[in-house]
Amino acid sequence: ARRIGASFSAANAIFDLFDRIPTINNGSNKGQELTNFRGETDFNQAKFVYPSRPAVLVLNKLQLSIKSGQRIALVGSSGCGKSTIVQLLERFYDVSHGEL
Repeated sequence: ARRIGASFSAANAIFDLFDRIPTINNGSNKGQELTNFRGETDFNQAKFVYPSRPAVLVLNKLQLSIKSGQRIALVGSSGCGKSTIVQLLERFYDVSHGEL
């Protein structure tokens, strides 16, 4: 009976993921066309918390500028935010405060 309950909970979590409505509509053709896109990316005072752990500040006032064609390395200890920065760049999440 315990395994059935655990399986049911796991299945519900997956179904919740399928039902999730993203904050960004990637399929939309509406929006502003970028006429002078340079391929630069800037984090400006970016703060981030994961929705599942709102009390844990993962990034705090991140300032990072990546120029077009520039190669960078994200180096640091486990849990310092390297993967989070990549996930923000890929738009898996949006910054909580600040700009990207």
